Amino acid sequence: MRNTSIIMSQTLIALGMLIACLISNGCKPDPVDCQVARGDAFGKFFPEFDDPDEDNPCENLKGDVFGLHTFYNPTSDDTTDFDRPIFAIRPQTLGQMVDDAADYDVEDEDDDHEIHSLGDFDSSSPSNDVCTVSDLNEAELELDEYIIPGDPDAGVEDETVPAQHVSYEWSNVKVLVTAAWIGTQIVADLKYTDHNADCEAEYKVQLLWPAVPCADNDGDPEDGYCDAEPVENLTTIGSGISPDFKVKCDEDLLYCVLDEVHPNLD
Repeated sequence: MRNTSIIMSQTLIALGMLIACLISNGCKPDPVDCQVARGDAFGKFFPEFDDPDEDNPCENLKGDVFGLHTFYNPTSDDTTDFDRPIFAIRPQTLGQMVDDAADYDVEDEDDDHEIHSLGDFDSSSPSNDVCTVSDLNEAELELDEYIIPGDPDAGVEDETVPAQHVSYEWSNVKVLVTAAWIGTQIVADLKYTDHNADCEAEYKVQLLWPAVPCADNDGDPEDGYCDAEPVENLTTIGSGISPDFKVKCDEDLLYCVLDEVHPNLD
């Protein structure tokens, strides 16, 4: 009888708190500041041109992994200004090129070049669940040609890695930000330039966080790897992708991609 009374009292208290919450409109989740998910996202490229030229290195980009992060500006007294969030993005391709070249003591000699792009969010709070970034620096990398020594005893010849000079210019960045989806969907415009090939091309990019490979053991696409929940006889943990998102395994890129972008980002 005593346990029943305690349970009844706890129920009445909880009900009273819920009513008070609803009356005061205090049941809404706390607002989320503009930010992007931290870690790797996968971006699928959609060309803004017709009939790509197979011989044009700028017109054959399909997708890439991108590192994402949010930084904050310091204040004059060396504290953090959380009202001024900074969006950061870096293509994995550029990072890999830097790492590969460093093994042979080759680096970009132009101190003005950065392989990441940074830009202030246009406001500290989302509007209609969307945060925008209008102005980012251009990511650019320039590397001289270098030689990867072979192994004559094994019949392996030297490999020449050609000079590279490419850049990524982002614009119209839109980030989905809610209490449930903190910067896990992004759409943006990208202008890619290969300076040595004297070409450039523009793409729409859809990014999904986290970046999840989805090839099975035979190298074929498997949608189950994109599921938020474990799939029997396939995975022991979920993908980490929001169960609210419509996603699929891209049959060419073999990464999970958005099958439908959130309508607020269109």
